[in-house]
Amino acid sequence: MRKDKILELIEKYSKQVGLFKNRDALSESYLPDTILHRDKEIEELIRYLIPLIRGERAPNIMIFGKPGTGKTLTVKYVLRELEKYAKGKFKYIYVNVRVKRVADTEYRILAFILRKLGTNVPYTGLSLTRLSEMLLEKFEKIPGSYVIVLDEIDEFIKRRNKDALSNLVMLLNEVSSSKVCVIGISNDLFFTRELDSKIKTFFNIELYFKPYDANQLYDILKQRAELAFIPGVISDDILRKIAAIAARNDGDAREAISLLRTAGEIAERKGKDKITIEDVDEAAVELEEKRLIFIINSLPEHSKILLKAILLVLKNKKIAYTGEVYNKYKALCDILGYTPLTQRRISDLIGELDMLGIINATVISRGKHGRTREIRIDHDDGTIEKISHILNNSLNLTDTLL
Repeated sequence: MRKDKILELIEKYSKQVGLFKNRDALSESYLPDTILHRDKEIEELIRYLIPLIRGERAPNIMIFGKPGTGKTLTVKYVLRELEKYAKGKFKYIYVNVRVKRVADTEYRILAFILRKLGTNVPYTGLSLTRLSEMLLEKFEKIPGSYVIVLDEIDEFIKRRNKDALSNLVMLLNEVSSSKVCVIGISNDLFFTRELDSKIKTFFNIELYFKPYDANQLYDILKQRAELAFIPGVISDDILRKIAAIAARNDGDAREAISLLRTAGEIAERKGKDKITIEDVDEAAVELEEKRLIFIINSLPEHSKILLKAILLVLKNKKIAYTGEVYNKYKALCDILGYTPLTQRRISDLIGELDMLGIINATVISRGKHGRTREIRIDHDDGTIEKISHILNNSLNLTDTLL
């Protein structure tokens, strides 16, 4: 494109009136001044954490709730206010243990906490023993009250890092001169069943966050819309529609806010002065596609191979069965140089793909031949093609190999 044409486009779009006055108010990291519909949870957290302000030890807390129920938002809000109130006598460190290459291993968690405490730590090269010693030394040198938040802790455990969590728990129990409290945040209500007794005992308080209902989601959306958009951009009817969509999907406030932001961006790209129902519908399709791509990219390698096997079996028919999928999965493992998992483990992975909404797997009885699963993929052809393309790139597969 010629330079004059580029300048013409810049001039054109710079004059276009935007719909947003503060786009950040719809970002996932935004922390509003008022948290709606979490008064009970806020009061409980303050009650449990207030001993830290008095220089006493506070209980360790595990917080459960489905995604988008305000767990992280509420914890950050309460800790921010406690930190202000304490005026330097209290510090909190937030760690999302799911973030790859940041805090997704035992080494990286310890190094991340040390950096937040002002100690430069190399990204590799030290032993875990040395890192643990450095962290204990740091707490001893700078006594005070600390809260360490381990967000998405269930994902950390699912990656077979039970020992890492146990080691961290034992390490923090050794801190004497500082008062350290740990808050774990989990999207999985049942993951603690698999933990050993030391960790269960360590987290001696459990809090549960219920999903938001449609009316609560509407209040949250209205609050954010007033902060994010110029007046008159969005109607109450549109906000209620978005709230209703999110309420049907487990009351996920993050999803509702993301849908609102995406609808606004779509309307803005089209040069509209208002967000319409059509923009919301288009945004819902766009977000579902992005969600699916994110989930697939996050899958373990064997789950990706299994999903590719399912796609291949379903290429010319509507229903696949566990046995034929397993045979195709083993063939792909041979091609890719992986040792196949057992059929029982693959059956578990099929169930996980079903829970994620990527496939639809129904258990059926075959009488004396036992039980199997009927496996379908309900996405449209375009989405299936994109899934297949993502898997091919991730697994380094080509049509010639298949």
